[in-house]
Amino acid sequence: MSRFVPLLLVFFVLTLCVGVLLSLTDIKGTQAERRNAQRQKDVEVIANRVEAFARRNKTLPNFSSTLQQLGTEQTGCKLNTNTCDIQNDSCFDLHFLTESKDLSLPSDILIGTYYKTGYGVQFDHTKQYLTVTACGAENGQTIQAERSFIEILQPTISNAKK
Repeated sequence: MSRFVPLLLVFFVLTLCVGVLLSLTDIKGTQAERRNAQRQKDVEVIANRVEAFARRNKTLPNFSSTLQQLGTEQTGCKLNTNTCDIQNDSCFDLHFLTESKDLSLPSDILIGTYYKTGYGVQFDHTKQYLTVTACGAENGQTIQAERSFIEILQPTISNAKK
């Protein structure tokens, strides 16, 4: 009987180790999914704030037609990830869009800071179309929020005739 106790103990430890490894593997995937879900919320928040600004002021900030990282840094904002290739060295500062109760824009949980958020923005001036991209998206996902500003920035024909 005493010979089986060490064998049983070894079996128990091995089973425990395998269980922990399997759960950690699953947790890692679950964490990436949760971070991506937060990124989706963040790009929507940024796009909504730009849209609210445009509705209030009937204008937009001077967005670039190429992808540019959001943040307050003047240099060092180039970023190359699976979903973003940002070549512009300066960040685009949208912090003036924040309301007094919320003093900052969202930043990516893994690659972002207040100064370099890890989110990119670009504007198609021909189509009046804004795209906000989560540059830190994981698991091969592309996470974006898009907004059309044609109706906001250009008066409608019916309003022009009045």
